[in-house]
This record gives sequence, C-alpha cells and structure tokens, in this order.
Amino acid sequence: MENIYQRKFFYPFIGIMCFLNIVGVVLCYFYGNTIIVDEIEHLRASWFISSGYLPYRDFFEHHHPLLWFLWAPMMKILPQQIDWALYSARFASALLSTGSLIIFFIWVKRFFGGSKTACLALCFSFIIYVSWYTFSIFKPDTFARFFYMLGLYQFFAFCQNKQTKDLIWCGVNFTISFLFLQTIIFSVLPLAFPLFWLLYKKQISWSTLLIALASPLFMLCAVLMFLYATDSLAAYFQLNWIFNSYLFKAAPFYNDPVIVFYGIYIVLAVISALLLLFKHKTNFNTNMVIILFFGELFHLLCFSAVMPHYFVYLLIFSAIIFALVCQDITDSVLINTIKAGLAASVVINAFMLYFCNNKDILKILHIIENSDNKTVLNCGDIFYVWEPLHHYYWFYPYMEAIDSILYNRYPEFDINEYLQTYKIEYISMNKSVKCDTDLEENALPPDNYQNLQNFIIKPEIYDRYEEIYKGFYKRKADF
Repeated sequence: MENIYQRKFFYPFIGIMCFLNIVGVVLCYFYGNTIIVDEIEHLRASWFISSGYLPYRDFFEHHHPLLWFLWAPMMKILPQQIDWALYSARFASALLSTGSLIIFFIWVKRFFGGSKTACLALCFSFIIYVSWYTFSIFKPDTFARFFYMLGLYQFFAFCQNKQTKDLIWCGVNFTISFLFLQTIIFSVLPLAFPLFWLLYKKQISWSTLLIALASPLFMLCAVLMFLYATDSLAAYFQLNWIFNSYLFKAAPFYNDPVIVFYGIYIVLAVISALLLLFKHKTNFNTNMVIILFFGELFHLLCFSAVMPHYFVYLLIFSAIIFALVCQDITDSVLINTIKAGLAASVVINAFMLYFCNNKDILKILHIIENSDNKTVLNCGDIFYVWEPLHHYYWFYPYMEAIDSILYNRYPEFDINEYLQTYKIEYISMNKSVKCDTDLEENALPPDNYQNLQNFIIKPEIYDRYEEIYKGFYKRKADF
C-alpha cells in the first residue's frame, strides 16, 4: 500500500495548496486587521525612539526593545502617513517570515525525512488562520521567529555533527531572538533536555557548552550595561518581567472562540506525537521536536489568557509531527481526509480574513490623519503614530493602571486632567479592555488601589464626546 508521499497526486496537490496559501498571505498583508493595534503600538514606540526618547525611562512599554531601535531610522525616512508606515513595516515583516519559511523547509528536509516531508509540513503549518495573518504583522514576534528558526536549525546541526561553531551561532541567534521578544526564552528552554542528554552521554563536553555561552552572555551584559547607563534598568525589569507576570492575571483579555478549533488541532497533534512515541517511530531529532512541542504546550497552558498568535510555534512543531505520522498512513480514506482537511482550511481561513478585514480601522486612522487636531487617547484599538509624547503613560490606561498599582510610578497622573490639558480630540474605547474597578478583584497588590480612580474616565468627561464610529469618540465642538 502506498502512503501519502508515494501517491501520484502528491506534488500537484501540494503545489495547489502552497499557491492558495500564498494568495491568502498576500491578501492578509493588504487587508488583515488582526492585532493591528499592536502594529501601530510598535510603530509609535519606534517613532518615540527616532525622536530621542528611550523605552522604560521616558515612556511606558512592556516588550523588549530591539525591534523599535532597528525600525526607528525608517520612521525618520517614511512619510507621516499611516498607509506608508503600516505597509512598509508589514513588508519588512513579510521578508523575515519568508526567510523563516525557507529555514523551516531546509530544517525539515535535512533532519526529518527529505523534501516531501518538508513540503507536507509546510502545508500543515498554514492550516490555521493565525499562520496567514502573522506572516506580515509588524510585531517583535515576527522578527524573533526568524532568528529562533535559524537558531533551531543550528542546534539540530550541532547535535548531528558536534561542531562547536554551530552551537555558538545557535546561542547568538537565540539571544537576538530574545532581544526582540522575552517570551522566546520559554521556547528555547526545552532544548536543555537534549543538551544535557548529550552531556550525560559524554558526546559533548562542558567546555564546549561554556564556549558557546560566552557570546550570548557578552551580548546580554552589553544590553544590561546600556540599560544601566541610560537609567532604564530598574524599569526594564519591572515592566518586562514583574508587570507582565501580573498582566495576564489582571488584564481582561478574552479567549477567542476560534481557539476551540486550535484546540482540536492540538489534540490531534498530541495524539500524533504519542503515536510516534508508542510505535517507536522516533529518533533523536524526532524526540527533540516532540519535546519542543510539549514544552510549547506547557508554556501556553501557563497563561491565563491565550491569544491565537501565541500558537505559532506550536503549529510549527505539530506540522512536523503530522508530516512524520503521514509516513505510516496508507489507508485511502484517511489520505483523502487529510487532503480534504488541508483544502477546507484554506476556505475557512479565507472566511476569517473576509470577516476580519482592516477597512474600518483604516477608515478611522484616515479620519485622524486628515484632522487638524490629531490627538488620541487610546483605550482600545487606535493610536496616532506621530502624536507627541505628552506623558510617560500613553498606552492602554488599563495596563498603566496595573503599573501604577504595582509601583505608584506617577501618582499625580489623572486621565481626566490629561484629556482636558492636552485637548484630546479623539478617544478610542474598546470596552473589553477599558480600565474599571474589576482590577480590584484580581491578584494585584492592594496598597495603591486608590490610584485606580486616576485611570477611569468620568461620565461628565464622556458627555463631552460623541461616538462617530463604533468605539471611536470625537470631542464636541463646545468642549
């Protein structure tokens, strides 16, 4: 009996699937609106740096800063128009994602069974909509993923040939990835298991490991020295680590219903991984990717709030597992089911894109862009990228309230005075993320709860604004 790789249809079918997914990715580049607010946030942070400000010291942020420093020169060059800023940034992200896919293909081809396995794994990695829209989103995640994939490839190469240079470059790339996104550390940690196994088996030495660690440690020390020299070190640790540990307990992020489908996908991946283990269809490389898969799953389960784009690495590892399991599938019904599932995923993803397009949010951004007064208070989904920095707190008031509760950093801040002092023209209000007294019910230190009121817009202030678009308010002419 022929398995899926031995069927005559394999390459034509894979070719059609790849073409359709490419079309979907391109459409997402132009029309996808998923987490566009994050993209605008990172554009604005980049613009702050291009204007001479530093994160943590001069303005609130809770992400690692490498993306903003790299993109800051572009913010000086690009026209101050949202279309130019957004699509230029997305183009850079798409280039990095293309590189990530190439590395993924080469990685799977070399270590997991050849070009056919790599082709099928590539198709499985696009089976859920998150793979479409994360391809070009301007977020640290996209840039971190490129260096993480490069580091993974080099780690597997090291495990195969035991060359120290591969482990050194692996460490360098993982460190660069970490400087883009701090949570990448949770995706790297599972690799400690195969590394210590090689040490236990005396296939590598401690001296090799220490030599490889030298470059990452030097890079991290250089970053810490920069943060210390710019008086940002304490705030960096507070905002990137302590603050974020509370954020998922306190912030009212909703779990997208679509995640149910992700759950089905993950259950199938878990079953497939167990099949490989129980049928002894594994080798060292396969065991490593299974460890990475379960490590990533454990990482997700530790979060109280789960967003679809958190699943990207889980999808990458599960795609390889699926492709390996398919080597043993010879039943025609199962093979046709797999084909139908891959084809159906394209249709479902297309519907997701249709209902999650960016027309409304771009319309609002163009309204701001064409206004004389471009000041915006973001309590939901809208920033104006080039608005001057009025205060350290410029982000979501909800998040800034958490910071105030934790550190009492700016006790004099009052959002209502802010609105009036700077004659804020627009308020973007997403009621699912607005600041309210629900914070008091969450696991936060209670000492500074009195500051919470400083982040809640008073009804009489709201009365001076009118809703001109869903969730978007404009200051009345007489205010």
